[in-house]
Amino acid sequence: MQTATFVSTAPALPHHEQRGRGCLFLVRRGLTALVVLAIVLAGLGFVYETAAEASDRQTYLPPGQLLSIDDHQMHIDCTGEGSPTVILEAAGGHFSAEWARVQPVIAQGTRVCAYDRAGYGWSDPGPEPRDAEHIAGELHGLLAAASIEPPYVLVGHSVGGIYVRVFNAQYPGEVVGMVLVDSSHPDQWVRQGESISTMQAMASVSAVISRIGLMRLAFGSQDLGLPPEQNAAVIANLSSAQYWNTQRADIASVEQSIAQGQAAGDLGDLPLEVLASVDYPEGSHQDIELALQRELAALSSNSHFQVVDGARHITLVTGETYAPFVNDAILRVLEAARSGEPLAPREE
Repeated sequence: MQTATFVSTAPALPHHEQRGRGCLFLVRRGLTALVVLAIVLAGLGFVYETAAEASDRQTYLPPGQLLSIDDHQMHIDCTGEGSPTVILEAAGGHFSAEWARVQPVIAQGTRVCAYDRAGYGWSDPGPEPRDAEHIAGELHGLLAAASIEPPYVLVGHSVGGIYVRVFNAQYPGEVVGMVLVDSSHPDQWVRQGESISTMQAMASVSAVISRIGLMRLAFGSQDLGLPPEQNAAVIANLSSAQYWNTQRADIASVEQSIAQGQAAGDLGDLPLEVLASVDYPEGSHQDIELALQRELAALSSNSHFQVVDGARHITLVTGETYAPFVNDAILRVLEAARSGEPLAPREE
């Protein structure tokens, strides 16, 4: 039997081309392996984040009540008795637990309510857009659902300061006093040269990677100055995917909130206390920050402005050393609102 032998007439590749194709094959294999590894790690991260959030929900229970507002539930915690009712509006990304060093003190003399904006703390996510007018409207609906009638003294920390000013503009006559704690100013982003588009891009990325537990790893342990129970609840919230998705929605609407804050107008002779921190990081716009805070104090002809030395933006509310300044400011506004007299001079 004869065996046919086929001989290729194609020229053999030079050795350097054979090596090049071999290297390309290895690179492709390596990239494929990396993609597979990334998918596996992302899947594990998703499982880890889901389990951690389920555990947090069982560990940290709401201290107040959950009420239905439109198509979602919101959390409000009211303590004390008396009028006016003090409403505590937390900083951006924070919620009712932030006020652990403030609420018990104010509750000794009047009713005081801390609540969670939709998507934070124990409140369900709410419909978008998350602009100031929408947020103020949800708060108004929540107070009605909880049978908390005006008059109100509003306390706004950070971006909460814009929200309470918009609330006052939307519901005239219901607010009899206001405290702004290191409040955001509607013009601060422009005057400090901050890029809103960059903030929005970073928030979108954070919302994505939070779903696989990366933000939990980054923010899993911080000391905010709160009592241990509330500090742990805040960190659990800060670590969750829901938190970062809500942050994304808030920042996506920041330009609308800025415009609404600018349109809120002045406060006439409403009793107003403005507190500012000055312990800004090196290289920050400290002069601009203080100028903005003084402009907020000028919104009312019946206002006081105070700089709290050593306090940081968050610890002005959460820190054991600095929260008494906030408490004193609230009590002073309460006294003026009840008496109808101008704010009493502050003791030196």
